[in-house]
Amino acid sequence: MPYPAHLGQRPLEVLEAYAALEQFANDYGEEALLLLMHASIPETLRADLLDLIRVNFLSARNADRSLEADVLFAPLTTALGGGFYRVDPQVRWHCMALLHSRYRDDTRPRALRVAELLWCYVDAAEKRAGGAIDPQMAEFLAIQRWVALAFIDPGAAAHAFADALGQFGSGPVAARLQLGGLAAAIEMPLAREQSLLAYARGMNALARGDDDNGRRILGALGNEEIRVGDVVLRPASALLSEAGMASPDTPPMADRPVTPDARQRCVVLIGTGARTALGGGPAFDADFSFALIRAALAGAGFDCERASALAARDRQGEALYAALFAADLVVADLSSPEPGLCFLLGICLALRPAGTAVIVADGSAEAAFTIAPGLHHRYRAVPPGDREAEEGFAALLRSIASGDTLPLARSPLYLDTALAPPQMLDAADAAQVAQAPYAADDGRCLIVRAAAPLTALDSARMAALNTASGIAEACASEAGLQPHRPDLDTTGSASPATLIAGAGLAIFDISEQQPDTLLQLGMRLGLMPGRCIVIAEARTPLPLELADLPLLRYPTPLGTREADDLHSRLFAQIKHLAAGTAVVSPVYVALPRLRPPRTLAAATPHPSRRTLIVRQHGPGNLQYHSVAGERSNDWTVRYQPAVIENLMRQFSSTTDASAAIAWNLAQLILPVELGDTPPGGSEHLLLNHDTAALPWEAILAARGGGTMTPIAITRSLDGQLQATRARSTSRHALLIGNPLTTQTLPDMAEGFPPLEGVWSELQAVSRTLMSAGYAVTVSERENAAEIIGKLFSRDFEIMLVSGNAVHEYPLGNGRTVSGFVLSDGVFLSATEFAQMRKPPRLVFLNGCHAGYQTDPGSGATETGHGVKTSGSTSMVGELLRMGVDCVLAPAWAVSDEGASIWSQRLFEQLANGADLETASLAARVAALERAPNETTWAAYQVWGDPDFRLTQPATAS
Repeated sequence: MPYPAHLGQRPLEVLEAYAALEQFANDYGEEALLLLMHASIPETLRADLLDLIRVNFLSARNADRSLEADVLFAPLTTALGGGFYRVDPQVRWHCMALLHSRYRDDTRPRALRVAELLWCYVDAAEKRAGGAIDPQMAEFLAIQRWVALAFIDPGAAAHAFADALGQFGSGPVAARLQLGGLAAAIEMPLAREQSLLAYARGMNALARGDDDNGRRILGALGNEEIRVGDVVLRPASALLSEAGMASPDTPPMADRPVTPDARQRCVVLIGTGARTALGGGPAFDADFSFALIRAALAGAGFDCERASALAARDRQGEALYAALFAADLVVADLSSPEPGLCFLLGICLALRPAGTAVIVADGSAEAAFTIAPGLHHRYRAVPPGDREAEEGFAALLRSIASGDTLPLARSPLYLDTALAPPQMLDAADAAQVAQAPYAADDGRCLIVRAAAPLTALDSARMAALNTASGIAEACASEAGLQPHRPDLDTTGSASPATLIAGAGLAIFDISEQQPDTLLQLGMRLGLMPGRCIVIAEARTPLPLELADLPLLRYPTPLGTREADDLHSRLFAQIKHLAAGTAVVSPVYVALPRLRPPRTLAAATPHPSRRTLIVRQHGPGNLQYHSVAGERSNDWTVRYQPAVIENLMRQFSSTTDASAAIAWNLAQLILPVELGDTPPGGSEHLLLNHDTAALPWEAILAARGGGTMTPIAITRSLDGQLQATRARSTSRHALLIGNPLTTQTLPDMAEGFPPLEGVWSELQAVSRTLMSAGYAVTVSERENAAEIIGKLFSRDFEIMLVSGNAVHEYPLGNGRTVSGFVLSDGVFLSATEFAQMRKPPRLVFLNGCHAGYQTDPGSGATETGHGVKTSGSTSMVGELLRMGVDCVLAPAWAVSDEGASIWSQRLFEQLANGADLETASLAARVAALERAPNETTWAAYQVWGDPDFRLTQPATAS
């Protein structure tokens, strides 16, 4: 393929550089590529320096001097005049990665050896010149000495660089320009010093008069000093103030105060630099995007760190993989889907069941989404200086961090498969990893390669790719495995996640580094220490994240002798991995105490259970992802919001049965292909806030337009971050009923009258729990002080509150409260639950509208007590976020008798050992049988793991 037309006029994009480097190898051969890889260490080239590199590192290969001309005059190299040449920056980056990968087994890194030669070259050149040296040559030698030092002693180079920045930060413009421009030359060896490099780039931008970029880069660094050893640089904000640009132009959330002890950690997966999307798409500046992400999440209590900075801290990747595993949140921006970025996202989806947010700017290409449909969230591109767009982007990120709107953030591996996530063992228990490795094996050998070429391959390389795939299939068959190629499978018999998790062996050909292929490779290597083989065409450049991965390469063309050699090596590797416990994955090499995921034998989902993920993608647009067994499907349904809002108001305004309304809702918003829940089946819904407001319990139960038949339905908050607080297993229960409500609501100073049936409900539930071995505390008709006193008297595993609830009741000064009405101006809300040292495992909020959430649209809704609300969150969501395992609450009005029956039957079932799904279905059926003309049975929403069970009593000694 031809080189990009703009080569030499602007830096190449990542994929453009891959393609250009591939073309260079095709045009000039392997020897020229090897010389270019070695020549990537110097930032700038001269003919004499290139000759020294060839003589010292390629002479044993009989390389002749014509290779030097191939490198200096190739399209990848730009002549600067005066005998100086520079390789495209992105090509240089890839060449350094290739150099590291090619010689990764050397006892002394090849880059270090080239850097030592470069240091000697500079010394010799300065001695020859004496005191008379050309200014251009002097600058060239100065830069080369910095580059050599950065590779030889990165710590000393960072210290010296920081010292120089400190001396010239307010000095001559020429000095600041030189030091700022130097950052690009030493960026790779000093990759761990991202703040220092950003400081230099920002200083350079200000010196050039590029105020917008200077403000953007330095503004993201905030008010903290930059420290490198004993060198302390002034805060970036001081440089901005000195230039007459104060911090108000810093991204909007940067200065929002956050309580120090509430800080959480976020790892950001994002590319580097500014990219113009292939195919003429919009430009994407990864550095600018990262600055916005960090500023927005700082206001939400998160400290953000870039994955590339973590990767630079140690060669083995321990810092990076440990951070991806333990971070409170991972944000991946795939607006520029670089191969290494997609690989790391796949690892995240293997290590983390939830808490990974994928975002992509509008206009960017769809990439890496086939394997995880619906996982991403699009955002409007943010032009620099557009404060409204910045604030909108920040609002999206804050909602993601809170768990309110994160779309489909559960990893497909933990939706489609019965896996328990990995665990980090204590050092004393590390031996368990070797004793019980994850050993999924369905007898298949999964062979993953690009479904279609990303670039126009020449016929020889395409033939080699196809031949290599055929050899992989043949080797798998000879080893007694069933080869399976998803790129040839049109039946959709199994979801990609199921194949990745279940295959006994996986072979990945990454010659065409398509995002989906790299994503799946990351998922596989995150799941399993071994049983994975990676192959690639000989000249395929590897991302840095894969530089240390064992790789079988094959040449182009792949003739008979070469094909036989690949067959022999691949078959031997298959037998080796199948017979032993070899660790291939870089994740498990870096984290030897990481215990791989486990198959959930005891918690295998009901065979007829279907997981249904529903998200709202803009007004009037619902996206569905259905997983049932090994089958998964995706649908989109469009509707008129006004029609749904009208039906919702009708449905929730009365407790009378509304089968016809539920049927109409089902016809309007359910995919035609979804089908009914089979007899004895169940539904587990993953919903975000926008879709949680819909009455799915009634919609999915509607049958034939005339009746509604209860089915087992449980819910989870999509994207819920895993709570780290320990829940109470105290086998104590607190039952609160009919609390006094006097002197709280201005229009009802005398309070609400007692609810009928609550006392009998408390007595029945109390007897049930005590018979199961629970110690029960009962509060009935007590004031706020008495209830709060009991709430904090000890830890409780179970809490039942039966009373009058409000949602976002206005308190004045713009404040609202959602919760149960108590006496003397007090409400029992999520705030009080959050102060408990250990949250309960199960909370039953048995009050009208206690589980209320905003209807689709923005219209206000009136509660059963005449309170107008326009809520955006519910008490249910707050309890789930703080760590309560299961929350049950009605979303609209319920009858007193129906509420009492629901509560009693639920606890009877749970006390007898039933799981949450079974117990809640029994409660629905009982409520419907007692009151067939009411919708109380459908009003209750059950949030939590359908397989949840109460703590079993300890065996008596």
